[in-house]
Amino acid sequence: MSAERWVIGDHFGLPIPADPAALHSGGAAFLTEAFRISGALDAGNAVTRISQFDEVPGGSTGRKLLLTVEYDTPGAHTDLFVKFSRDFDDPIPPEATNLDMITFFFAYHDVTYMPVDRAEMNKKMFAALKPGGYLVIADHSARPGDGTSVGKTLHRIEESTLRHEVEAAGFKFVAEADFLRNPADPRDAAVFHPQQPNDEFVLKYQKPMS
Repeated sequence: MSAERWVIGDHFGLPIPADPAALHSGGAAFLTEAFRISGALDAGNAVTRISQFDEVPGGSTGRKLLLTVEYDTPGAHTDLFVKFSRDFDDPIPPEATNLDMITFFFAYHDVTYMPVDRAEMNKKMFAALKPGGYLVIADHSARPGDGTSVGKTLHRIEESTLRHEVEAAGFKFVAEADFLRNPADPRDAAVFHPQQPNDEFVLKYQKPMS
């Protein structure tokens, strides 16, 4: 299966599909692994087939699917509803304008290893805010020099890299918060199941009034 439209889940550390095409490519094997690791399916059971895979139109943001699945051993739920997050490179619904605030928490590092135009993504967030509106963004800190190279492996991003990309869209830095900082974190390991609290940064940006 292609890794381009898959992201690593924060809870189980399992690769999960970011869009319907990725889920279709993962198929019954992915659903089996996901259901087992989450406890929804016994280790001796498995999804054997997806017999219905229909996209659902309408609704709010994010693409949606109706699935019907079959199992080795009947008994688990067979009719499933799946909802995806809105595509990162088209993050704002067209009707969402003049916003007071956008929050983007612990996911910017994920878009660094996906086929996402981050410059375009940041410009669309900027355009959706009213003059004087805020972007609050937080992520797991990487070591100086790491840039975006550890987004997929450690699920971190270098703070200066994120700042540079966001500010290139026109955002002006306002403030930072240190309540999630941990100078003792060596920042050389993945953020899942850390030996000490992860070093994380929180940044506040503003769209200029004019």
